[in-house]
Amino acid sequence: MKKLPALLKLWNTPEFETELLQALKQLEVDQLPLKQAASFSGLFVQDSLQFSLLNQHESDQVLMLKLSVFYQEISNLCPCSGDEPETSEGHCEIQMTIDKSDGLIDFSIL
Repeated sequence: MKKLPALLKLWNTPEFETELLQALKQLEVDQLPLKQAASFSGLFVQDSLQFSLLNQHESDQVLMLKLSVFYQEISNLCPCSGDEPETSEGHCEIQMTIDKSDGLIDFSIL
């Protein structure tokens, strides 16, 4: 998993949410648990990911963030037609944890 220690320094500051959303946009789609929310192919359009921070909480060991994720999933991929793949809009909520000791992030679907 990826580490985001810079976010730890921004916790409880006005810049935290902006920097969090920027960091999430940099992640590859396969680093997220979206396959568990898949309705079609389980293939997602990287550039379609949109995140919103819904809730945040802190424990002794981790920062816990509840995120809303909107995405496009490829719903019909037929290479024989020569057309662009069809996509369907999707949404799920995920929990992101950031380990306070090293910035290691982890995701789970809600």
